[in-house]
Amino acid sequence: MLVVLATLAATFTALFDVQTIPLETAHARTFLAHGHSESAPDIFILDGHALQVYSGVQKAEGRQVELREGTSAIDIADVDADGQGELIAIDGDRVLLYELFGQETDYSPKELFRLATQLAEPVSRPYLHVMVVPREEALVLALPREETLELHTLQGEMVAEYPIGGDASRGRSYGVQLLALTRHPPRIGPSDALEVHVHGHLEFEPGLTADILHIPTSPHIPTSPHIPTSPHIPTSPMYRRGIPTQAGDAADLDYAHWPWFPLTTDGDTHKRVLYATTGPSYTDTLIRVWESQSGRQAIDGNDVTMHAKRRYPGLPVIPSDDLPDFNADGYVDLVLWKAPDPGTSVDSLTRALLGGTWPVHVTAHLFSPEKGCYAPQPVGHITCAIPVTWFFDTFNDTPLRNVVLRDFNGDGRTDLGFNTEADRFSIWLCGDEGFASKSDYTQSFPERIENVEFCADLHGDGRSTLALRGAKALYVLRPAPRGE
Repeated sequence: MLVVLATLAATFTALFDVQTIPLETAHARTFLAHGHSESAPDIFILDGHALQVYSGVQKAEGRQVELREGTSAIDIADVDADGQGELIAIDGDRVLLYELFGQETDYSPKELFRLATQLAEPVSRPYLHVMVVPREEALVLALPREETLELHTLQGEMVAEYPIGGDASRGRSYGVQLLALTRHPPRIGPSDALEVHVHGHLEFEPGLTADILHIPTSPHIPTSPHIPTSPHIPTSPMYRRGIPTQAGDAADLDYAHWPWFPLTTDGDTHKRVLYATTGPSYTDTLIRVWESQSGRQAIDGNDVTMHAKRRYPGLPVIPSDDLPDFNADGYVDLVLWKAPDPGTSVDSLTRALLGGTWPVHVTAHLFSPEKGCYAPQPVGHITCAIPVTWFFDTFNDTPLRNVVLRDFNGDGRTDLGFNTEADRFSIWLCGDEGFASKSDYTQSFPERIENVEFCADLHGDGRSTLALRGAKALYVLRPAPRGE
């Protein structure tokens, strides 16, 4: 028995190797880009004028490059085709190149050429901006000037220009209305303050030609478009993801107005899962599968198939990027959460608040392509306790914090992870029988986890690397070496 327990404990702890990377300020920005090689991205941290680089495939010390004081925009790409990424930076009218991965430790920049651009505006700290773009089998620099976007070679020769001024054709790609929510108790002001948070999002797509315009649908890795998409750098499609209020209102509207997500993991929007929450207490979810040969937005039509509406207990967990597939069949599965009702008595409510935590139940339902619906019985039932205050947070769709749906052990199935406490993150692996009630991996940290910085397969073997951010450090959970 002791041998068995020791083996289980070793398996339990060998899922990840944790690396702690200190963060100097709250302004530090983490991103992934190809640095050491084209086969795997590295981890970059831009904090003021300091740029740190850490290997994406192994736990090792990083290197730091100090950018010039006047640096504004930066981009990273393999501009000289040597298999390693270089840093392109704008310093006033100077276009600079830093060699990041050569044998030398002197990171003094080389001036490529000079050009007055809109990127030369003084800023307090450097920022990421896509400048390196492909054109006719080569990489050029796209630099915005007053009225035109100019494409230049690394030697400064202009090869093309496109109008971007007030008279240029420029269409708005999409926008959503402003969302205003009150915060009580307030986080910024005093306890008696009225605090309102306003969110808005607006995107524009310049009228560029197809040979240089390349906009990925929704990349997991926020980096330049010249970085090629590979099996271990996935992208996922844009879709209409509703906030809880919209999902609740949708049940009384025509199906054309329901929020939805793709039915298949390849992002084909010809098949969609429409969802809405329903009363009387809005703790159940209505699901209806919609298929269209033409992919038209209209719900009705001769080429449209609407499967029967079905009701499931719980509310949907709809992540912004990840499309879960728990049995690796190519269909997006359904994740729901629910919590037991504490009742209305003063004693029960007091016990819930004084206890500090409250149970939450998470279920996953597999899609059946033969029946055209999700199975009524879940594959596993996860139950855990989370801070009771998370149920009252109106800025999150669910009380679950930092939800990650990704394959962590490389078996092709989607696994599930989220915070069970402010400083604790747990992961449940999906096996042949679904999820076990107890987590397969739990990691405690010395501080509160604020958000997920990235989750991507940096090794290219199907296992995801997860980076969790706190106020003082970035915690990188790297897949443990095979066989350990």
